[in-house]
Amino acid sequence: NDAVDPDKKSLLTQERDGWRKAFNEIFNHQLVMEDPVKNWPTLAEYVDNIRKKIYLRPVGSRIKPFGIRDKLFRQISDTVQKRTAAAELSATIQSASAAAVAAAQAAIHAQLASSNKQSSSGAASGSGGGGSSSKKSKPFRSDPSSQPARRGVTGCIICGVVDANHKYKSCTGAPKGHDAHAKRDKDGNIVRCSDGSTICHQFNLTGCKQSNCGKGRHECSVCGDTGHQASACSRLEPSPQ
Repeated sequence: NDAVDPDKKSLLTQERDGWRKAFNEIFNHQLVMEDPVKNWPTLAEYVDNIRKKIYLRPVGSRIKPFGIRDKLFRQISDTVQKRTAAAELSATIQSASAAAVAAAQAAIHAQLASSNKQSSSGAASGSGGGGSSSKKSKPFRSDPSSQPARRGVTGCIICGVVDANHKYKSCTGAPKGHDAHAKRDKDGNIVRCSDGSTICHQFNLTGCKQSNCGKGRHECSVCGDTGHQASACSRLEPSPQ
């Protein structure tokens, strides 16, 4: 439009060309080439930061939008990565908590059902002699290998079954509808069925924080997924009553 002030027109043209160049820089950036979906939040936040720096300044002292500013870019990249990691950790904790609650409820129901069944059986068979009935109606087994020791009420880290009376320490089973991913070796360690690689026992119980763990692989011993531990696996299955 000829009525537009020539200085303003020149300024708009410069800004248009500058943003066009900046646009091309962003869309040809290495992060976009590597993984546009994963890395776009970093680039978008960088552009937003640059835009604010430009338009909060008066005309004549504004910086150019193009030319990636490495220091600022690294700061924003670190911030976005930390924020993403925190969100992923929060989601993992919530998922694990939900799975633990479900496993706990299933184990409690299994214990109560087993206790009621044994108590009823003991009362019926012990009506003729008080001494013998007390031995027959114990609500819980005393064999430590049949209890989920050190696991609270989570599922078996080999087959995924959730049952207070399950033989956790000697389990040779497999998840329902799936082949077994792991087993115990002769020393009681958790190892892969496929190649015998050791799997971190602590990781699958309560989680292991060591990045370079010497106790084995950080992967679910029930399904093999590296994104969660056995106590949060979707293949956990309450034992049928």
